[in-house]
Amino acid sequence: MKKTVFILLLAGFATQLKAQQQASFKPVYSPKTTYTDTRDMTTAMNMNAGGQQINMNMIMNTLAITETGAADQTKSVPVKITNKSTDIKMTMNGQDMPSGQIPPVSMVIYGKYLPDSKLHIDSISGQKLTDSLKAAMVQMAENVQNLVKFPDHPVKVGETFTMDAPFSMPMMAMGGGNNMTVKMTYKLISITNDVAAFDISENMDIDLSKPEPAKNTGMTMVIKGLGTGSMSYNIKKQYMVSMVNNVDVDFDMSIGGQAVKGKGTVASKDNVVVAAN
Repeated sequence: MKKTVFILLLAGFATQLKAQQQASFKPVYSPKTTYTDTRDMTTAMNMNAGGQQINMNMIMNTLAITETGAADQTKSVPVKITNKSTDIKMTMNGQDMPSGQIPPVSMVIYGKYLPDSKLHIDSISGQKLTDSLKAAMVQMAENVQNLVKFPDHPVKVGETFTMDAPFSMPMMAMGGGNNMTVKMTYKLISITNDVAAFDISENMDIDLSKPEPAKNTGMTMVIKGLGTGSMSYNIKKQYMVSMVNNVDVDFDMSIGGQAVKGKGTVASKDNVVVAAN
């Protein structure tokens, strides 16, 4: 009898140990749940423009609250997403920039998550939605939801996976588009009490350009960066609960023939609280 109990206990321990060595990750927005994401970001840039040394710093704090309701008969989940910038400040050589004190802004999105987890937007803060605005907001929300693209199989402790995040972002000042590639590599370090800990390495390669060498009025910019960070993921709630990133960048740009070179650091920290409504 004692031997049987021992074997059962040993088997249970082995099963639990195996469970803590791998996990499946499928981020979802659960019904009747509130996700409160607080992000703090600081940027420090040191650059040389025409022999003049310029130091620029930026602090930005944002708050995103996603509130879901009960699922309907089609299994769609209604959602209200509130985005707020609580503090934005920029300085140059220690002095507040004239346009650096930006007042807080708030935007509210109403919609629903369809059974395939895609977001359908119904309205944005009472604004009439154009197709382009709707597409932009859907893309932004999907980028947040798919911040990390996990493998479609269970991830084991010690395993790494890499995601490439290329995208284009129109820039009116440049009269064209730009190509950005951010390579993120995640390594599962441990799983403790249903919280998975990841290490992150980041490789940034950004090329913004509008070459007009004949007129000498075009703009070119190349930014390269390497960074490290960490992430915690709650397996039961199937959502990221914290992420820290620190990136060192080098940039080389030219605006109308004026060369600007420099270095900088970008640090960000996300904390997410997930609670039932």
